[in-house]
Amino acid sequence: MNCGKPLCMACVDERGYYCSDACKEAVQAAEPSAPRDASLDKVDAQMERGMAVASSVVRKLIKPVVIAVVLVVAFYAYRTFFGPKGTVTVNVPVNSEVATFHAELAGPDAVIVRANDELYRLKLSTQAKEWTVNLQPFEPEQNAEGFTYRDRLEYLGIRGDEVWLRSREKLLAFDAASGVKKWEAAVTSHSETLWGDRFVEVNLAPAPKKIAEPETEPEITAGDAEQFSARRLLGLAKGESPAPKSYDYLVTFQDARTGAAAGNAKVAFPQHPTEQVLGDFLVLTGGRNLAVFRTGTQPLWQTQLGAAIVHVAQGADVVAVATEKGVTVFAAESGQQRWARDDLAAHRVAIGPDGTVYAQVYISPDDAKKAEDKYRFAKVALAGMSSPLAQVPVLLKLDAKDGQTRWGVRNIGTHVLFTGSKVLVADATEQMNLLAASGPFQGYYSVRQINPRNGDDVWSYVAKGLLYEAHTADEKPFLIAAEDLPSGRKNPVGTYLLQVVEGK
Repeated sequence: MNCGKPLCMACVDERGYYCSDACKEAVQAAEPSAPRDASLDKVDAQMERGMAVASSVVRKLIKPVVIAVVLVVAFYAYRTFFGPKGTVTVNVPVNSEVATFHAELAGPDAVIVRANDELYRLKLSTQAKEWTVNLQPFEPEQNAEGFTYRDRLEYLGIRGDEVWLRSREKLLAFDAASGVKKWEAAVTSHSETLWGDRFVEVNLAPAPKKIAEPETEPEITAGDAEQFSARRLLGLAKGESPAPKSYDYLVTFQDARTGAAAGNAKVAFPQHPTEQVLGDFLVLTGGRNLAVFRTGTQPLWQTQLGAAIVHVAQGADVVAVATEKGVTVFAAESGQQRWARDDLAAHRVAIGPDGTVYAQVYISPDDAKKAEDKYRFAKVALAGMSSPLAQVPVLLKLDAKDGQTRWGVRNIGTHVLFTGSKVLVADATEQMNLLAASGPFQGYYSVRQINPRNGDDVWSYVAKGLLYEAHTADEKPFLIAAEDLPSGRKNPVGTYLLQVVEGK
């Protein structure tokens, strides 16, 4: 102020930096007269109008911004303190030898359990046994080498409305609803793969007999032409390793009830293929090779990928294959490639009802730090992962049309389950605790429902223990877990927990 009085902003708005009109006139009279620049007056007027507009806008925005902030804080407070959380609504402990325990869902509210020498049907809502069958173990026998063994029944699973078990020589079927024994048949196949009502066995095909040829001098050639083809040289330039030599394998099918031969097929693989039943499909994998069966005894289609196959999933109308270098999706019936990505070394894949692929990949801790803004963090264990040097699992959602990544969430993705419109994820992990009485590692498992649009948690549940299997029952997670490891050396025994978890 020119007069030295305290500054009043109301006076400044009205008179400028003067305490009164008389003060203003006195100052102007003391100043030398100079021509007034009209452009400066115009600029001053524009500045005053701009300040007035900005002040008006700020006053109008303050209230909506405050309301938005309050709503966001209230939403997260509700989610934290009052939102849905995972709650165990069914928890049935089952003590059993590890070698004999099996549990399989027989409906939305029933489980068929094989524990020790007992087979029973458990109703989840009441936790009551609806029926039980005592499976007496066979008497000890001696094999051809003179070793004594106990021939016990092995659980094969539910086939339609029947529960199948078998021993070395017998195949037994019990009614799944009543537990009544329905039939018994002799077993001639020792295959562990049961596809529908057929046993599947894969063996190396016998080599064809060679026809004797007259001895001649060996012809000197430049080698296999394929080794010098343009395709082969281009593959080497890209870093592709040569495809290993394939061998013929014979796939034989046998009727489980009668033991009668049900056909066979010959396939070529670089190593002994592994059989896997995925819904109605039988999938053989070995090295880079893949063969898919649907009905009959001949494969629907076969293919060879660019790297060793790690995991295969089937769902909707596609087959997704994870290799050491990428993910490829094929039409299930024709084998036609839908899309492929060679930048995702996925450990496992799952397919949603709409054909969306969920892939779990592992990235280094350094890459995880760089991608903190890209991949949301999901807390699996109460105290994090087992080691700061461990690879970080990331669950990626890949678009059904082109395989592009839609979102990613860290630390989840082992079991991805679909029921109705829900997407559920269950995981097992462990943290290091050198002072723990049970040992240096403490196991944890988690289950959560996620929003398929962005991967955010709808609800989650985390507990100490071990996770063996994860399924869905009546649109809820059904878990087979345990609080502790099995105990005993010769015939270890464990306490398994059959759990149903709900978001409440």
